[in-house]
Amino acid sequence: MSKNRNLADLLDSTGDVKSDALDNVSGLPDAIDVNGSAPADSLNIDSSGNVGIGVTPESSTHTSYKNLDIANGGAIAAHTAGNGLKIMGNAYRSQSGYAYKNTDKASNYFNDDGTHGFQVASSGTADSAISWTTALTITNDGRGLSQFTAKAWIKLHQGNNTIYDSHNVSSISHPESGQTLVNFTNSMGDTDYCAVASSGYFYSGNTGVMDFYSGSLRVVNSSSSSYTDTGSVNVVVFGD
Repeated sequence: MSKNRNLADLLDSTGDVKSDALDNVSGLPDAIDVNGSAPADSLNIDSSGNVGIGVTPESSTHTSYKNLDIANGGAIAAHTAGNGLKIMGNAYRSQSGYAYKNTDKASNYFNDDGTHGFQVASSGTADSAISWTTALTITNDGRGLSQFTAKAWIKLHQGNNTIYDSHNVSSISHPESGQTLVNFTNSMGDTDYCAVASSGYFYSGNTGVMDFYSGSLRVVNSSSSSYTDTGSVNVVVFGD
């Protein structure tokens, strides 16, 4: 094919860029290649519109994704019909799932419908399937979901049933003296979570969590074998 030297040579009759317009463009054959095999330091574009920088684009990339491969280890992928973005280390989106680029550990950051997620995977072999572990998810309402972040917390005044500040708590109620029911905005996955409660006042009695429910918990304060209200109560919740 002869070299394209004029703008007219790059466009078709409708004014769109020809599919082979950049093949053998004068002065660029060593830098850009479309649908061919170019040097390792070039920009490569395959027939599906996937791009490789310094590498040929993965041939088995999922047809519903557009992929940017960067050298041997990195990839950025976006769904053609959705709002998601993925930035992957040693991974790519294949037709059947996710696969390793090389034999090593892998990682994936995704931004999908306003939710941010961070996934990791132990070492695997090139082109084998990846099984991700989600290390952290940040929801679009600002919650951090992981084993090392608090699922809920609250500072409240038990005597007058007031919330000073809170996270993932919708409301509280005061069923009787010395007892407060803390209701979660988003329920826990089960009732085996960990919750710690304490009072901010000395000699107010013993403050702790008595009942664990998926959608709420009951905080009690006791003094001299009876329940009694206290002022500042702090509760922190960890779990699934």
